[in-house]
Amino acid sequence: MVTVTQDCAGRYCVSFMCEETLQYLPQKPNGSGIDLGVCDVVVTSEGWKSGNPRHLRRHTRQLRKTQRRLSRKRKGSVRWHRQRIRVAKAHARVSNTRQDFLHKLTTALIRQAGFIAMETLNVRGMMANRRIAKALGDVGMFELKRQLEYKAKWYGRALVQVDRWAPTSKTCSVCGAVQAAMPLKVREWTCPDCKSVHDRDINAAKNILRLATRLGEPEVMRVEGYTHRRWLMAAEGLRGNANCSRRGSLSGTSERDLAANSKSRHIPARVTAGCLKLILGRTIMPYHHR
Repeated sequence: MVTVTQDCAGRYCVSFMCEETLQYLPQKPNGSGIDLGVCDVVVTSEGWKSGNPRHLRRHTRQLRKTQRRLSRKRKGSVRWHRQRIRVAKAHARVSNTRQDFLHKLTTALIRQAGFIAMETLNVRGMMANRRIAKALGDVGMFELKRQLEYKAKWYGRALVQVDRWAPTSKTCSVCGAVQAAMPLKVREWTCPDCKSVHDRDINAAKNILRLATRLGEPEVMRVEGYTHRRWLMAAEGLRGNANCSRRGSLSGTSERDLAANSKSRHIPARVTAGCLKLILGRTIMPYHHR
């Protein structure tokens, strides 16, 4: 069965169904953490940055010109319909260039890593911010995530998503220290504990990969001047039983309950928010503190 359709730009599309066997790509042991943003659409944990072509900004002048001419035509006239098609073609050009960039980017990410770790994104909530909504819409974060999901299934890759509330940007990927605040204007910062210099996006990508794999984490976690030893096996026993509040307290879990488990006697009943997040893997930090 063949279906012929015509879009608003006057282009004809032919769609049909066929069977095809997809071959899995060769397995790779490495993983890659990716951080999505506006300055760079994708930043990997290896330090690679994709850049941002800014498709809408590149075609803004042409869009403005065609839409201004459309507004001056009498609605419903022959010239109005001709100009409407020109406007639709200009918008289709922007959409096509964005789709081409995202397809090439997602295919490259799928081919270079055995599994990919990324954050769960609330794109609709981020688009509510009118100051950055235009730039976020031009990036196409939801489309990038959608393409990664189905291409990972096609080619036998694993796509792991970590909690978006995790303080990945303000957590040192070397020593694990969590900073109190990290404004968006800070693109590079130095850890006060280990004196490591971090790029904000690359550091976030490394933390995303660490949260997804649970490997390579430091044994001692320093959070705002406090030191807490990590006992992941004990944390696994407490996962789901502890009710974590956004202030970083363990409500519903007393010191007696913690002491009952021999492996969890070193975990205090009250720990700071950043340490508790990395131990229990629960949502405790609000997004605007990221």
